[in-house]
Amino acid sequence: MYKDILDVYAQALTNNYGGEELIGSEISLLNMYCYEGNALDNVGYIFLDLDGDGTMELFIGAIGGDEFVANAVFDFYTYQDGHPVLLIDSMERARCYICDDNTLVIDGANSAFDTEYSCYSYANGTLTEIEPVESAYQQLDYTPFSQYGA
Repeated sequence: MYKDILDVYAQALTNNYGGEELIGSEISLLNMYCYEGNALDNVGYIFLDLDGDGTMELFIGAIGGDEFVANAVFDFYTYQDGHPVLLIDSMERARCYICDDNTLVIDGANSAFDTEYSCYSYANGTLTEIEPVESAYQQLDYTPFSQYGA
């Protein structure tokens, strides 16, 4: 159900796509922070039924690479009406993290002195903004793209 997205990611990581190519492929620019070493080992994917509704969501994020993207979720997809839907696309100044309680946090910054945190719950294919919570970011148990067999 997410094969086309995974194929694009594998191609982008294999070829170390630059910014314009990543934008054109509609995948997160944060991938460029994982190119040192083997990008296919530094970026991974995992399927989780985040809200328990029987639909597996796709998370793509950092396994290794620059500390700037440690624990970050690059892209978060769900499946609705027979198609994948991108719910969150992390950027340099708005990175997504998943917390131990499955809350999603967007860590945003307009400058070094102006940061914002937005928290979201996810249910029934919808993100709902909630009050900020105290919870630790978790590192998802991603499968590296080096193990992806298209």
